[in-house]
Amino acid sequence: MKSSIPSNELLASQKSEIEVRVDPDAFSNWFPILREGFLVETQLGRNIREVLCQEIGLSPQYLEARVQTVFLDGKAIDQLESTIITDGCTVALSAAMPGFVGAAFRRGGYYGVMRSGTTHRPGASGGKEERGFFILKLFNLLADELAGHFFERGILMYSQALSAFLRRQQENFWKACREMLVNGQPVHANSLRSGNENKLSHLVLLKVITW
Repeated sequence: MKSSIPSNELLASQKSEIEVRVDPDAFSNWFPILREGFLVETQLGRNIREVLCQEIGLSPQYLEARVQTVFLDGKAIDQLESTIITDGCTVALSAAMPGFVGAAFRRGGYYGVMRSGTTHRPGASGGKEERGFFILKLFNLLADELAGHFFERGILMYSQALSAFLRRQQENFWKACREMLVNGQPVHANSLRSGNENKLSHLVLLKVITW
């Protein structure tokens, strides 16, 4: 998911817009994209809570009640307010995980001391604020619950990543796609199914709507 292209070039690059209208019972076919990760443009230097609530649009109540585990670059986060989003970082969100592992990685949990080697330690503030990107991943129930929120507004991803996802899909996946639009124009499924990302911009804004 990471790219060698600097954020300032990504910010200036054009984006292809893809809208897919699918059968309601096939909406979950697209959830693996949320687990694999997608790009989020944000104001760098802000803390995770600010970004999740003020920019992404999660309610503070949902964040507290449902987002039980947060990872930054693979390390568990306890203090959302003092953990800063930096350019190119990866943030993973999860609902409560089962068993002792879930209890150990739950933010602010009693067993947090058991994972000292895998806990992110807040550093200095992010310094100068500027626009940039980070990667967001959603796991288990959060992918199910937040899919509508993200796919309706559109998620940003590399065209190569989308093409790789589409190439893995079977016939039933494509039968459930009722309509596909690229930059507002209807296209045949085969044009995306072939994985020919050369016809797309480097970045794709993907919307998936139940129809």
